[in-house]
Amino acid sequence: MKKIAYISGYFDSEGGVPYNNGEFYIQFVQKNKSDLEKVRNYLKELNIECGKIHNPSSKADADYWRFFISRKSHESFCNIIHSWHPVKSKILFKRMMI
Repeated sequence: MKKIAYISGYFDSEGGVPYNNGEFYIQFVQKNKSDLEKVRNYLKELNIECGKIHNPSSKADADYWRFFISRKSHESFCNIIHSWHPVKSKILFKRMMI
């Protein structure tokens, strides 16, 4: 339960979803790669599949890391992790109702 609360809080502060109706994704971003690795490992323990941690542009910022939640785990992420963020929670709920 503590891990779920940790992941949820981490997502609310360091996670992202698109604010428009484009392609849907769930991502975590952070400059501290070891923090991201911890979150990713917790998610994997909950059987939520994740992509690799990667740097999207070392030219823009060599210390910026992210990973995505696999599309096949979006529903599990929403059901297990949730979000308390006022905007992100609405987006997740809306996307899962489609």
